[in-house]
Amino acid sequence: MIDKLSITKNIEELSTSVSNRLLERIIYFLIFIIITLMSPAYNQPKLLIILTYYLNIRLLIQYRNVVPVFIFFLFSFTYITPFFYHFYFGTKVAIYDSFNESRYLGEVILIYCLFLYSIFLFSKPVVNYIFLRQRFTYNSSGTKFYFSLIIILLLAIFGLQGESLLNGAYGHVDKQQSTLFEYSLIFIAISYTYLNSKKNRIKILLILLFLIIAKDLLFGGRITSIQIILLTYIFLYEDKIPKLWVYLIFGIGFVSMEVFNTIRSNPLLFLSGNFTYKDFFILKNNEYLMTNQGDVAHASARMIGLIDIGILDFENRISSLFYYIISIFTKGYTFSDLGSLALYKKEIYQSGGGGLMPVYFFVWLSYWGVILAGYIVSKIVNIFITSNNSYLLLYAALVISTYPRWLAYDPITMFKLCGYIFPIYFIFKIFNVKSKSTTL
Repeated sequence: MIDKLSITKNIEELSTSVSNRLLERIIYFLIFIIITLMSPAYNQPKLLIILTYYLNIRLLIQYRNVVPVFIFFLFSFTYITPFFYHFYFGTKVAIYDSFNESRYLGEVILIYCLFLYSIFLFSKPVVNYIFLRQRFTYNSSGTKFYFSLIIILLLAIFGLQGESLLNGAYGHVDKQQSTLFEYSLIFIAISYTYLNSKKNRIKILLILLFLIIAKDLLFGGRITSIQIILLTYIFLYEDKIPKLWVYLIFGIGFVSMEVFNTIRSNPLLFLSGNFTYKDFFILKNNEYLMTNQGDVAHASARMIGLIDIGILDFENRISSLFYYIISIFTKGYTFSDLGSLALYKKEIYQSGGGGLMPVYFFVWLSYWGVILAGYIVSKIVNIFITSNNSYLLLYAALVISTYPRWLAYDPITMFKLCGYIFPIYFIFKIFNVKSKSTTL
């Protein structure tokens, strides 16, 4: 009788939860529609910014117990900031003139708001989350582990060469970096699958990753380092480090990266001793922002502007989608300039590069594309949280680790770099090593 009552109670609680969530989705949608239909004269962009902030916070609350996903939504939160400064304080989001206007930025924040709502719409509540590393099926082959390390080392050596900060090339690092350097993430992910809780392997891998991160920083990079750290945390430390410590480390790391970026941009000022705490403020002057988030907001507005003036007409938008899909399966070769929206016509309409993921999808498929982008992200997050399939978990872990690339620069990372894990890991799995597995 007790069991039956308990089951009945759980069913009733689940039913209530589903009903409340449905009501919540409807309310958010109605608010979004009402604000969208308002005139800009009635502070429509400001209201959209408030709703976007709220939706992002709502997602943070939903995923508060899944640290890697929580950090992703902290990251996405920062990209609302340029719109806040622009529409509330009249600050330009970037130094570039082309399409750096309120009407285009207003369209971008609308798209970003719809994107976050779509993620919430298709997402599921987190129930009894089990850490990814506890759901993953590991392998034992020492030979394959060391083979993956060799590939990582070669990619790190030949994927990034030239002068580092140690050569005195302050602020103007003369480096030759190919995508191979960042593609080492695929083999780093695979190497984790062969650790098999062996302490010696873990130590060797961590030493190698430390050297790669050091090289990345010395050559003026930071994103690859962040991605490696995120991937390492997911596979080694998610169930070991308390959440509070992770958030503290993340906060310190974020500030450190901003300080590093500021020093990298102004090395001579730093060396002269004239650097003050004011130089780290988000507002470098009263006219415009000098931040990555501001440049991304402008780059997104530039895409909207190219549609508005007819350069990205219907035919070019469809062609861009076609060439973009083709580029996923080609290495270092594009059939048309339309294959890269971030670079298209950049010599005429300058920008800092990149762009928000949902804006790419808007260019290709209008608002339906924005909803599709939110659906894709929500499904990958759900896979990360609930799946037991090794292939899907590797893919989801890579996506969750590489969000600094695909959310703010180019979504192709989600499909290309991360997608390549499927065939490469399959080859590792089917290749049988006859020699006995080493215990080291």
